[in-house]
Amino acid sequence: MAQSHGTARPVDTDLADLHSEAKLYRLDPPLHSTIWGERDVEYVVVYAVFVPVVGLGTYVMAADETGRIVSELELEGSYEGAGDHAEALRRAGYEVA
Repeated sequence: MAQSHGTARPVDTDLADLHSEAKLYRLDPPLHSTIWGERDVEYVVVYAVFVPVVGLGTYVMAADETGRIVSELELEGSYEGAGDHAEALRRAGYEVA
């Protein structure tokens, strides 16, 4: 698990089109990700979903400030086995404010 180095603040926006368990967060400082090239990610969508064969998972995806996912690649913090936004963000190094 990553050491906490930042804060994840929920952003009040409607993500009903994505998934009922989806939420947009603003990361401070931005997450420096190497998953899809060197990139700083300021906004992420976190969602929990049941995937056949895999089971329940919580996924962290890069997004813009409106909640539009900008890459389908899972970022640091994504994990399988439970549906917990706070845990996924903790794994990425953030505490939810």
